[in-house]
Amino acid sequence: MITFLNRRRIESQNGTNQDIINSMIKYVPESAKQVQIIKKRFSGKNTLNTAQKIWGFLKFYVTYKKDASGQEIKLPSALIHYKNGDCKSYSLFAAAILKSLGLPAYFRFACYDNTKIPSHVYVYTVDENGKQIIIDACFTKFNAEKRFTYNKDYKL
Repeated sequence: MITFLNRRRIESQNGTNQDIINSMIKYVPESAKQVQIIKKRFSGKNTLNTAQKIWGFLKFYVTYKKDASGQEIKLPSALIHYKNGDCKSYSLFAAAILKSLGLPAYFRFACYDNTKIPSHVYVYTVDENGKQIIIDACFTKFNAEKRFTYNKDYKL
């Protein structure tokens, strides 16, 4: 389910993991449009500082809330309105800010067991020297990630 403020739309009934991935990628351009008015608040002196501002906003302003039933992806407008979301909504917001600022953005879908079915998503960007910067507000530290057993990255 995709949420844009108070409007909800079923994207895929009984969707698969790949359906979720496809929906998230599909909504990056719309999400980037939604954050145009606030993107400058996240612009830092460099990519690392910008990523840290995004992470801090998600970590300390938006409450993590697991989906009650099914899978819901909140677009940035809904995430800000409701002030809660899960890793999918956090990631879509982070990617939208990065893309709107002209910075590279990647979704990393990660698995922590041997199934190769991702159970978590977060974003990373690349700094001026080509080094990855992790933005995972579900994790305890900025620019750090939980060790995964399998991952699939998507450049946006």
